[in-house]
Amino acid sequence: MAPNLSKVLGNQNAVVGIAGCTAAVCIILYGKQIHKNRKQRPEDEIQYLISDKKEKRSPKAHVNAVFFNQLRALLALANRWALQLKFIIFSHLSRLTRRAVPGALTSSTGFGLTGIIIPKAWSVENGLLIVIALSLIARSVSDIWMIQNATAIESTIITMNKKQFRTALVKYLSALPA
Repeated sequence: MAPNLSKVLGNQNAVVGIAGCTAAVCIILYGKQIHKNRKQRPEDEIQYLISDKKEKRSPKAHVNAVFFNQLRALLALANRWALQLKFIIFSHLSRLTRRAVPGALTSSTGFGLTGIIIPKAWSVENGLLIVIALSLIARSVSDIWMIQNATAIESTIITMNKKQFRTALVKYLSALPA
């Protein structure tokens, strides 16, 4: 044996280190061999498709004076079309329809429709509108109250205060619908 190899074989720590390095190299080579022969899983193909980059990048929109000029021209064209369409619709309406609701459909601002929706200050339609508005406001307030109670429960769990936890939980459960 060579003099250097005999010194290594005499030291038990060196032998263990060489055996460990040899085992690590064998495991790495075996893993590479298995990876080459392995069938592609659908997850690998999906990951490849997701991370696949495009060669061509589409040009980005530039918001500058040219863009605003084009936008202004398009809006003017759309406004002309809307006016022509409005003229066609109102020219084909019968006189009876125009007399039934005077000025309600001809208002350009849209406030003419409020005459149909709310005919009087004290009417059934106005009452229903107020009831719906109040129910939406009450629902929002109750949602905020429930969120605050849930947050209080979470904070008592974090602080590990059993007494506050019980009271917060009782308040929360008492507000739940049956």
